Amino acid sequence: MLEQTGGSNTDLIYIAGDDRSGSTLLDMMLAGHSQITSLGEAHQLRAFVTGNKDFYPSIHELVCFCGQSLDECSFWKKVAENIDRPLDSLELKPFYLRQDHSNIFSKLLKKLLWVSLQAHPGIYDSRMVDQLLDGPKIAQDSFSLYDAVARVTGSRYVLDSSKSPLRLRSLIHEAPERIKLVNLFRDPRGVVYSKSKRGIAIRKAARHWQQKTKQMLHYSHALPPQNVLQVHYESLCLNTETEIRRICDFLDLTFEPTTLKRNIDNVHHLGGSPSKHAGTETPISLDESYKENLTPSQVSTILRITGKEAAASGYII
Repeated sequence: MLEQTGGSNTDLIYIAGDDRSGSTLLDMMLAGHSQITSLGEAHQLRAFVTGNKDFYPSIHELVCFCGQSLDECSFWKKVAENIDRPLDSLELKPFYLRQDHSNIFSKLLKKLLWVSLQAHPGIYDSRMVDQLLDGPKIAQDSFSLYDAVARVTGSRYVLDSSKSPLRLRSLIHEAPERIKLVNLFRDPRGVVYSKSKRGIAIRKAARHWQQKTKQMLHYSHALPPQNVLQVHYESLCLNTETEIRRICDFLDLTFEPTTLKRNIDNVHHLGGSPSKHAGTETPISLDESYKENLTPSQVSTILRITGKEAAASGYII
């Protein structure tokens, strides 16, 4: 998998979605396809290169999925050599999403931009706004990374499960024809309950799901319809082979049975859920524990906040 090839200008599979929606599961399954190389949450690359948790407050060790630091991992060393610049020089996040030690004014500006884009995703449709937010550099550095990975691996597709719809918008401005977008949705009750177990308030988690879904649905329209696929976590778990075959058809790839399980061999994945360590033999099963653990009042609150976007994304609750 690591031989140098002459390929470039690979196509990108981008998984967009909210946290706790199953993106790591889908990512690790697709990583088993011979024509797909998964990077995981590529936008966290700088944190993993530097080992600085200020950039990525995570319970994970900031190492490649193979267990090595990025300066020891043969895959990432070859990518760095191919791209011919330090990996931590790549700017893969909009500045309002970066964790740094900004002054008070900068922090307030970031907060204002964040709130505005959450409420009104159409703001980012403007090329001028994209340029003000470093969009062209983010997109160019991202595609430089994807193309370097393609040259190293010979893969037809590079998979980025960064999830952020806002980052996706910058990529669409740069090269819409190269993007295959998978919008991954999960029932808001399941997402909110999963987040609540990690200390996030019900209302806050529900609003975040609503905002992310609104962005996903909006930015999808900036791509040709044939370049967008809607996938539901529930269907992926209950009808795994049917859904994976549908995704392969969308990507114009031949179905390979290796994509029906979590893959751990030759995977150099960054970030993601701890579920990626579950192993290949762990059954893929639907988690609906929210049904027994959310109170009727909590369910009512979630549905009141998410109702419009839930219906638009295929959940008639």
